[in-house]
Amino acid sequence: MTLEYITREMIRQMASSETVFYRGMRYYAAHAVSKMTWNETVMQYRAIVTGGSRYVVTIGEEDGEIHYTCNCPAHVKYSGACKHVVAALLFISDYQKRKTQEPLEAPEEKTAFQIVDYFRKREYRQLTPSFFHLDVKLQIPRFMKEQEDRAYVSLFAGQGKMYKISNTKKFIQDYSSGQTIRLGKEFCFIPGECAFDEESGELLDYMTEIYESSRLSEKRHIPVFLGNRILFCQKKCCTNS
Repeated sequence: MTLEYITREMIRQMASSETVFYRGMRYYAAHAVSKMTWNETVMQYRAIVTGGSRYVVTIGEEDGEIHYTCNCPAHVKYSGACKHVVAALLFISDYQKRKTQEPLEAPEEKTAFQIVDYFRKREYRQLTPSFFHLDVKLQIPRFMKEQEDRAYVSLFAGQGKMYKISNTKKFIQDYSSGQTIRLGKEFCFIPGECAFDEESGELLDYMTEIYESSRLSEKRHIPVFLGNRILFCQKKCCTNS
């Protein structure tokens, strides 16, 4: 694999999992990739990919193989490209395709290209036929006097019927690792065949980053934690700075 011509199938093979590949597609479709630059000296692309946080992605080539870096927690934990790298690679792939295309002069050619481009981008956004939604219920004690006081967050997932997620930590673990999630008769989330709507997806990506950061960090001052059965936050997480 080289940087000269990057295809979607190449990107799929580089992704750490099929689920990560689809998440990267959604990030790219949501215009999460910005400030893409090319350094001729080191032969390397550099981009900012914004999800729950802003991450720096670099993509280069060494000995005929594509190599990449990202400063997100998942890049350290898993082998293969994370969703941020996938999004950046899709950006580069589209750029290469546009660069090699001959200029379109006739109005009908431009119109045809715009139609094809529209449906290709639509494929990135609407990857699967079954979408689920995530609801959040926040319970804050009337008085939070001590630093260790906690505000509790309950999560509900579903389409028409909403199911309460009894084990938040396991739910995030399964979602992050691309496992099938069953909450009830009318909720069976199968990665690659199902997805969460855009708003819920952003929330889940943020919670996944919190979970991955908490696993990798030994620091005690992280204000948000994932407990065995519920997501909770401390007093300083619920106040304005």
